[in-house]
Amino acid sequence: MLRSLLSRSATAAATSAPRQAAAAARPAVAALASRRFNATAVTASPTPAATTATPALTAESVANSKAAPYLTHLAQSAGPYYALLEIKGRPYHVTKGDMLQVQHLKVPLGAKLVLDKVREIGSASVSLRGAPYVAENLARVEAVVIEHSFSEKRVTVKTKRRKGYKRTHGHRQHLTSLRITEVSVQPLA
Repeated sequence: MLRSLLSRSATAAATSAPRQAAAAARPAVAALASRRFNATAVTASPTPAATTATPALTAESVANSKAAPYLTHLAQSAGPYYALLEIKGRPYHVTKGDMLQVQHLKVPLGAKLVLDKVREIGSASVSLRGAPYVAENLARVEAVVIEHSFSEKRVTVKTKRRKGYKRTHGHRQHLTSLRITEVSVQPLA
């Protein structure tokens, strides 16, 4: 029995090494084949653990990376940009002039916000995807708070059949309406 277990583990180790090497090579091939390159991750409010993880992306490091020609093409296209951004953990696909209803943000009416968690930014011809976010110095999305409101009431009903028991409970979610004022790409210096 011991001999069969040892031979199984040796066989499994020998067959898993080529699989791991092939899996490691796949992302590099996919990145070269795709027109969307990953940018370095930047966190908006770094925690002590996140400060050592990945350095901020500078203009010099972008100029020397594989993404530089695509970023230059994106900045020169000057067309209407779109952005896939994240607000309170939920993704939103926006362009300039769009109005969003997001979960309640504790900001006053008329406040201007810079939305820095941009997952992807692009135009009709080319796009740049972050890993997981595009650096703050490359993409800029601004919004203005229009109003604070409530969603429509959602009613939950609990009943027990044949017992005359019925309870209703209503809930209205707090929402904040945002108007996207700018979606832009910062050109390389």
